Amino acid sequence: MISSRNPAKDRVAIANAATTGFSRDGGDVSAASLALDACVRVLRDTGLTAADVDGIVGSTPSAAVVQSALGIPEITWFANPPIPFVNQLVAAVGAIHSGQCEVVLGYHALFRGPMFSRSAAKDPFRRSSGFGAGILPPPPESIAGAVGYTAWASRYLHEFGVGREGFGRVAINARSNAMHNPAAAMRDPLTMDDYLQARMIRCPLCLLDMDVPVHGPDPFVLTTTQLARDLQHLPVLVHSPTLGQVADNEED
Repeated sequence: MISSRNPAKDRVAIANAATTGFSRDGGDVSAASLALDACVRVLRDTGLTAADVDGIVGSTPSAAVVQSALGIPEITWFANPPIPFVNQLVAAVGAIHSGQCEVVLGYHALFRGPMFSRSAAKDPFRRSSGFGAGILPPPPESIAGAVGYTAWASRYLHEFGVGREGFGRVAINARSNAMHNPAAAMRDPLTMDDYLQARMIRCPLCLLDMDVPVHGPDPFVLTTTQLARDLQHLPVLVHSPTLGQVADNEED
């Protein structure tokens, strides 16, 4: 549901996006090096320089690291909200529309750290060092991440009376899109039989429902629609960005 008051509608645009591609084996690189490489690529492809950027928003590494590494002399706005990236997108739209900055460099870098393995999951010391360490207890003591998705998926199947084939169509559609994306990590064809026979991880979610640990970054350039139209690529207007939530479940 979008607020009836939406003054930023179509006033901010994604001027460009890039990627260095995604892989299961990142080699001798760090998350920071991946993010910086991608940021340089998107700025050059957009026809901008580091000096044109006056806003930075991203995930890992921090905005301060990106600014320093890219040699950006000064910015007037930055943010590092938690993922998913829609948080970064909405923050950037608000900053640009309010006049806090004009050209925002956004980025998200995935990095397959040592905690993302089956052996790490069995080690209480290593599994607590992953995403959210120090904030939330690791599974099964919390419902964060895939543990929570399991509960929601079970509820969906129960409430709507559908089978796992419904989830399978989502996985197949994602793989079909990946097959046309040369930057994707997994591009082999996927059938419904493949999905239904995949190893169960947390019932009713199987291996093909899960995020695949990969290395790779996605950078974006956001700016005003007016400026974006003068750059090198056809802009994508941001029509109605929003963040929202509902109250906790309560009995009537």
